Amino acid sequence: MAGGFVKGEIKLDTKPVYYSGQVVSGSLVFTLDNPISFSVIYIQFLGEATVSWTESEIETVNGVQNHRIINYFGREEYFNQRVTLAGGTGVSQLPAGPQSYTFSYQLPFNAPSSLKREQGKIVYSMKAHLVHADPSILVDELVKEFEIVAPFDLNLGSTLIKQPTQVEFEEVYGCDCFCSSNPVTIHVKLPVSGYCPGQVIPVSIEVTNQSSVEITKMIFQIVSKELYRSHQPPSEYILPETVLTTTKKGPVMARSKRNLTCELMVPEIIPPYLENCGIIDVGYFFRVTIKLSGCNDELQDEAEICLGLVPLREFTEEYVHPLADSLPTGPIPDASQAPPHLLLPPVTNAVRAQSNSSLNRVQYAPPQQNPYQNPPPYPGLNSSYPGQRPVSSTSMEMKPKLEIGFNVPADVNTGYPGAGSSYPGAGSGYPGTRPGYPQPNPQGRGNPPSYEASLQFPHPPSSMPGPSYSQGGFAPSAPPPSS
Repeated sequence: MAGGFVKGEIKLDTKPVYYSGQVVSGSLVFTLDNPISFSVIYIQFLGEATVSWTESEIETVNGVQNHRIINYFGREEYFNQRVTLAGGTGVSQLPAGPQSYTFSYQLPFNAPSSLKREQGKIVYSMKAHLVHADPSILVDELVKEFEIVAPFDLNLGSTLIKQPTQVEFEEVYGCDCFCSSNPVTIHVKLPVSGYCPGQVIPVSIEVTNQSSVEITKMIFQIVSKELYRSHQPPSEYILPETVLTTTKKGPVMARSKRNLTCELMVPEIIPPYLENCGIIDVGYFFRVTIKLSGCNDELQDEAEICLGLVPLREFTEEYVHPLADSLPTGPIPDASQAPPHLLLPPVTNAVRAQSNSSLNRVQYAPPQQNPYQNPPPYPGLNSSYPGQRPVSSTSMEMKPKLEIGFNVPADVNTGYPGAGSSYPGAGSGYPGTRPGYPQPNPQGRGNPPSYEASLQFPHPPSSMPGPSYSQGGFAPSAPPPSS
């Protein structure tokens, strides 16, 4: 290290949080104690998702139980690109003293949001390399992680997002095990199906209780559910659901009728948008639980809702995200103007075609044909995880009544051309095929390809100006400071 990146650092021009499609820019600074000879200095930009977990299995052979630990693993790569800062054409010299090199790299417009969980993560990083002319000297490296917020504009999604969400109950109760035909009817309605963090959802409730059973409490919640898919061996893992927010109402006496309203606050989070991730799913649901008097079982049902970053115009006059300080600076890039080489290959329904679980990722993009039939290859993609991934049976199952995903008419503009498609209801399967990945680096997944092999970039040079930005819908954060 004494001859390379001494006191080295990767400095970014902004905070390390970016919208999909923004430009990452900064400088590599370091100090040399002595002059050195080097071959190349470059920065490698990497975006990938990984999932992993273990399960214990018991096998009985001739009456003897054997315990076996199964390790599940999955990986997707979104980009793996290099930006050359110096050298690359032979042996070059660097004098002793401070060194500084600027860089820039434009992110794909449909890169999924960053995410970190125990069972899976989506991570973005940049790694600076200094390759010495003497091959016996180890390559010096500096690493810096950054985050991506994939912005979802509710105005560009399915038309169903603008329609109300309804949950209904109709049960018959009597004084002696359903001996009478006195119904309990409950209608719960939300004005629309898409919301943003910090918004207050008005919940309207109509209750007609003609039975002798008292409704002691009505509980309204927003819950999140996550699913992870492995490739080796193929399987699925569903996390226990998380309750994000709760409000209550009631009671409603027997043989009475009431019209009630309450407010449900959308939690202050930055919901991940995983349209282009095939191995991690996140869904949000509005759940209603009805508790009854006596020994009667409680009633429960739920409906999918969308959590986005830009609110519906018809539903919101003014909006500032409650976590605006944690969001990227600057406007949201207009994904509809993205050139083909800055769009990742879309995740098609085939990625989840053989899923055994009813929990699928929330989808908002229509099932359109991809206008870019032959996207450029992305170096470093690992072909050991092909696009079509069969999934084996798993004992973890969700309720079959759940549906995640809005079906979108083909003429709806989502701003993400060809990026994924809506998922049908539970157990219906998903047609389609995702294009396979190129062959992996023969040196192994852990080693980057040689520098010479990466001189042909599918992306334009970093000096090429990026597409113009435009603000889609409402600003999720405070406007950027004027220069």
